[in-house]
Amino acid sequence: MMHLVWPMPVYFTFLLALAGCSAEPESSTPLALDVVTPMESHPGLVRAAADLKLAARSISGAREDAPATHVVYVQITDVSTAFGDQGYTLESTSRGVEVTASTETGAMYGLYQIAGDLGARYIHPEQTIYPPNPSIEMPNYSGRDMTLPHFEMRGFHEHTQHPTVMSDYLLRPNIDEFRAGVSRYFRWLARNRQNQLTFHMLNTVDLEAWVPYMQDMVAEAREYGIRLGIIIGFVDQQQNAFRLVKPEDVDANTGESIEAEVQITTKLDRFASTGIELLGFQIGTSEFTKPDEQLMLNWLNLATEHLSINHPLVKPFAWIHTTCGLERDTGQGGPYYHLPLDADERLGAFVHTTMFYDLEHPAPVYDCEDFQHQRRFFDAANNTRDLVYFPETAWWLGFDNNLPMITPIAARSRQYDVDTVLPAYTTLGHITFTTGREWTYWQYDHYLTQLTWDGQMSWSDYLGWLAPVYQDSSVDLIQIFQKWTDFQWRDFYESDPELYFYLAGELPQDELGAAAGIIARPTKPSFKSIVELSDDAFSEWTASPFQRLIDMEKDYGLLLKDLPEQMPNNLVGEAMIALRVSHLRMGHTLALFRGTSAVRSGDQSSAEAELATARQISERVKVYVQSMESLYRYPLTLLAMDKPDSLTTYPYGYLAQTRTAFFWTRRDNQLSSLIEATFNPPVEAWDQSLAHQYQGNSSDLQILVPESPLLATLLGGFVPNLLLGIQSGSMEMAILAQDRNSNDQPDVDSQLELSIMASNGSWMASADQYTVEVVDEGGVRVGNFEFVAPEFEFFGSDLSTLDNFDLTARVSSANIQSIVSPFGIEPDALGEILKTVWGLDPSDPLPDFLPLTLRVELKALAQ
Repeated sequence: MMHLVWPMPVYFTFLLALAGCSAEPESSTPLALDVVTPMESHPGLVRAAADLKLAARSISGAREDAPATHVVYVQITDVSTAFGDQGYTLESTSRGVEVTASTETGAMYGLYQIAGDLGARYIHPEQTIYPPNPSIEMPNYSGRDMTLPHFEMRGFHEHTQHPTVMSDYLLRPNIDEFRAGVSRYFRWLARNRQNQLTFHMLNTVDLEAWVPYMQDMVAEAREYGIRLGIIIGFVDQQQNAFRLVKPEDVDANTGESIEAEVQITTKLDRFASTGIELLGFQIGTSEFTKPDEQLMLNWLNLATEHLSINHPLVKPFAWIHTTCGLERDTGQGGPYYHLPLDADERLGAFVHTTMFYDLEHPAPVYDCEDFQHQRRFFDAANNTRDLVYFPETAWWLGFDNNLPMITPIAARSRQYDVDTVLPAYTTLGHITFTTGREWTYWQYDHYLTQLTWDGQMSWSDYLGWLAPVYQDSSVDLIQIFQKWTDFQWRDFYESDPELYFYLAGELPQDELGAAAGIIARPTKPSFKSIVELSDDAFSEWTASPFQRLIDMEKDYGLLLKDLPEQMPNNLVGEAMIALRVSHLRMGHTLALFRGTSAVRSGDQSSAEAELATARQISERVKVYVQSMESLYRYPLTLLAMDKPDSLTTYPYGYLAQTRTAFFWTRRDNQLSSLIEATFNPPVEAWDQSLAHQYQGNSSDLQILVPESPLLATLLGGFVPNLLLGIQSGSMEMAILAQDRNSNDQPDVDSQLELSIMASNGSWMASADQYTVEVVDEGGVRVGNFEFVAPEFEFFGSDLSTLDNFDLTARVSSANIQSIVSPFGIEPDALGEILKTVWGLDPSDPLPDFLPLTLRVELKALAQ
């Protein structure tokens, strides 16, 4: 049965259109459309009709008051169920183009296909491009084929744990400009035929104000057929994640902690009241740590059962993270994040990959060699629970978009997965994890709106489809992007997957994490490590990967040989700046490692010349960034400046470190420190003459209290080698020192004199405080680790043959938090981790000080 009930104004418009144009208008008449929709159409369909009319006139150049040359008719029918709620047909007839669907959402999608076929490109929530084409003609549609989406669920996860604009727009209610930005985002999703938006709920959100705000957003999203969802954790401690279970949640009447099960169901009810249709669950305490496995399974099953019975429209999903080093202790073993395989089958799965990596090729991140273990999750779960593929287009944190470095390999990786891997599985959806769209990163997200709809568009085809937006360019940008993609595929998948880490930026926590064995992404080889290579190892490194970096810089540079220095202030300029800066990163990296090689050979002059070259490049980048900022689509106050009102753990916009070229100048400073330390080293010597000297290697550090392998790993990364000296002439005095540069001489200002006393076969000493400086790979201070009221016990047959010593002290909880805070763990959440590490009752408050005993194995050094 057809529904074509038109209001009188629309009917007269239809008659006028018939009178004013023929089925074959003269080609010289600019295209102008009218769209006839059913009476009382859904707002999303009405807006799509307006968008289509605007697109046609904007592209053809037709005057706003010009009569329509063509008419598009929308028909809603319930004759066939094959359309589903998203399908449609397009058919050209003698009276115009007919869009037929069983729902207004499906019809809306049909109108947006026509807009795209005419040339409209809805590339960004804040930017639409209508490439001029005065000779554009109405496409011809056969009507024979029904158009259906490749994935039922298509859309994005805005990672609001990062300080993107959406972390403000979606989580900070009652700010008019924010709410308007959300509306524009919904319309962008609809224009690209997307129907899903999820984001991370944070512990810092004011739920009283946010719940009605979310209800309003849900209502508007439904006007476009968009389903909203949120991601929450049970006990996730990272980056202000919202936690369903908090030991500090107490009953207002009794003062007793509320049972975890009650907390879970009560909070689920509150979120369900907003009208969301998806709830995703984080199941770790962080990306690298986990709670009790059986307890987590119980919680997952409880949440799934509760939602199924009380809120059947809310679909639960578990986030299947990539971390390889975190293994299960129960069941059949395997990755901890595959635990949901044992959960209620009504629980769906968001199967995650990170950065630009795909499900097949090397992915040397998160302690993995590749992400094929995620394919094994697909294997195990296929046809037993709903599966959604959940890859990324940007990781942030200096790795890609805020470095900045363009990574079109991400788009081709997504194509590879859809073309090659996912067809083997019944995959309900494809939701893209995104962290900002400036610096051309909109390309990858926009491409995925097309790929997730038709399942066929290649990245190369998309670039060709995108070409009209760059029609003002004096060079073939599309060919450059295509070649850039090919080169990155060759270099980072087929040649040497470790090469990318030479280019990616690092934060201090990346280097500290690497030293402590917590590796989300490897860091570049430190400059110091290159200096310390043996001759054979250095020759091997020079031959590859350093030579490969030289070849890369040349290959990518040739792509840009015709790029003009003067950049236009438009999309073409954005592309040119992004390409230039990405290529400069290669030259910057080469200059720094050439400088490092000069340090190794003792050539101070060459080292300083290379450092000067690197610094010049960093300054050029700052100029390019300033030019790019004029092309950003959101306010600088939200994108690239301090943002003290941010609800994330980061009090600045996601491009703030881009603005200062932080990931460039930081490396410059590291090489500068290496040059200074090598050619103008501080005088390192013992303050007293010694009778005996010992070394304690940090890699042999043992933690006796508390019993925690994690803490041992962390301290092993922070604490340098230790030196112990027994003074000559006084067997009652010892000196403890640090030796960060491993030259068996005490670091400057690190010596602590101790009075030692014999006691039952060992020797004892104490002090008021012992301070260990925590530094990054470049020797830049990150903070101090303080041992309060330390007591030392030295073991051996006598002071000339010591074997080891124990250090027992108190450590300040606040001090630990200050050192670990760069990892993005909020103080109260970190407190929960510390209570777990020290075996404390979760319901008790975190003590100000915690006991710590570590053992240092000693090796005698020659005097």
